[in-house]
Amino acid sequence: MIPEIQMDSVCMKTDVQWRANIINWRTRSKMTGIVVDREFSLSSRYIPQCQERQESGLVKDMYKYIEVKGNSFVLSLDNHVEVTEALTAFCKEKGILSGTVSGIGAISEATFRFLDPAIKQYVDRTFREQMEVTNLTGNISQKNGEVYLHLHLTASRRDYTCIGGHLLSARINGACELFVESFPGAYTGRRPDAETGLNLYEFK
Repeated sequence: MIPEIQMDSVCMKTDVQWRANIINWRTRSKMTGIVVDREFSLSSRYIPQCQERQESGLVKDMYKYIEVKGNSFVLSLDNHVEVTEALTAFCKEKGILSGTVSGIGAISEATFRFLDPAIKQYVDRTFREQMEVTNLTGNISQKNGEVYLHLHLTASRRDYTCIGGHLLSARINGACELFVESFPGAYTGRRPDAETGLNLYEFK
């Protein structure tokens, strides 16, 4: 299984190496042999935010929501929170282990993951600039009984070009408005697939 390192995980790992303001590491999947290269600069302003959130244990301060149509929710994520962290917390609060998510918003940072199937190697890249989220879409499932998000995001830059792909993390700078629909009673799990190196759907 390829570890998908979220922003708070990065913060917890930077206490001995953030002086260089660069984080570099390489991991290799024991099951598939796929290599993940990850390199980006880390602004010190993110460190106290992550530490404060970890120490306080805040969850509901990351979002507001209303429930509509029984199993559907409209969410407004708070400014400056990390999207996947907030969405995972919401799914845990509501017990959602199967569903879909879509949304729009504005962000100051996004980390994407790209897989080259020819060489079975992942490369993660972080973009730090103000961007408009033109589309965020994905699904919610479970792996080992925990919430598993699979999200893709497209973002528009200042020059109106767009970047996007498989989303690992994104930091809100403005607003983020999401629509979540849950599928109660449906089992959508994840299992590692050796051929593709992906965590594919598992149905029961």
